[in-house]
Order: sequence, then structure tokens, then C-alpha cells
Amino acid sequence: KYQAAFLASLITDKELRGFGGGVFLAREAEKYFDVLYTMGFNSQAAPVFKLCNWSDEKFLNRWVYKCGQKAIEENVGLKIIEIFDEGWDGVWKKLQSRYPLTIDRTSEYLNWRFVNNPYIKYTIYGNDNGYIVLRKEEGEEYKAVRIVDFVAKEGAEELFLRAAINFAEKEKVGFADFFCSSAIYGEALKKVGFEVYDPEINP
Repeated sequence: KYQAAFLASLITDKELRGFGGGVFLAREAEKYFDVLYTMGFNSQAAPVFKLCNWSDEKFLNRWVYKCGQKAIEENVGLKIIEIFDEGWDGVWKKLQSRYPLTIDRTSEYLNWRFVNNPYIKYTIYGNDNGYIVLRKEEGEEYKAVRIVDFVAKEGAEELFLRAAINFAEKEKVGFADFFCSSAIYGEALKKVGFEVYDPEINP
């Protein structure tokens, strides 16, 4: 057995950046776990992880959709979820066998993680076949829509992915992306226009 953790955020005071503050925090976290991993880090954090000898794992695909390819469609059969009620727990019991190694996505967890998050606004589309969680981000160069979480019944994936594309097009962002280590969504992602991002082709 191993102690593993997800480094959700690395933030240092501006006055300490470039003077080892980030490296100190990363190395301090390393003391408590056998395995640490992170995703979505920026250009300021990347040198910190490299200095700490973190490696870039290739099993995690980043799927990217370039916006401006399609007209906005109607999200048929989906609604914006304001809250996950107890009815969702029954849906999750039917869907969870498709996700053998994951967080238990009960209504209590999803409301805590996404609906009632005090710091980040998420847009959630869903129905009795699953849900997709989206977050809009604005950087100095680009605007993007991130698919943060995605659970779907087999055969229903495209419906949710099209909702994500529609949302991204409406928000007039440059791209939408989705980090995923599983292959279960691969065909659906390709069908709606996502491609696996290759930094060697497009740094």
C-alpha cells in the first residue's frame, strides 16, 4: 500500500517566487506521501516541479477542442443542474460500476465539491444518464473551458460533450480541454471533434 495525494494547488507569495518558496512547499509535501501528482499547473509552477525532479506521466491524455468549428446547437435532453438531490444517488448506483476506481460521487459529495464551492463557479449539465462539470478560465493569452468532471452512461457520452462544446462556443473561448487517463470516452471525444494534445506539435 502507498500513501498518495493530489497536489491541488501550489501558491506562493509574490515576494518569495524565484527564491525557493515553491520548491520548499513541494518538498515539504513530499515528506508525507509516497506518490504525489498534480494537473493543470501553469508556467510559473512548472519550473518548480522540474527542479524537484517530478516527471511528466504520459498515460494522462489531454483532449483539446479548438473552438470556432461548429455552430451552437440546442442541448436537447440536458438541463443545468442547480443541486444534486437524493434522486442522483440512485442514478450513481447504476453508473458507478463503469468507474471501478474513483471517488464515490454521491449527491453529498457533488454538492460540496461543485454546487456549493465558495470560490469557483461551475456550470453543470446533466440528466439521468450522467453529468458534465465545466469551468471557464481566463488567462493572459487565452480563454478556455475546462471539463472538470464527467460521468456518463455508455452510449450517452456525446450528448454531454456536445453540451460542453456549445458552452465553450457561447463563452467565446479559444478552446475546451479535458484531462483523462481512461480510454472509455476516446471514441466519443473523437466524434465530436476533440484531439489528443501533443505539446511537441503545438507547444
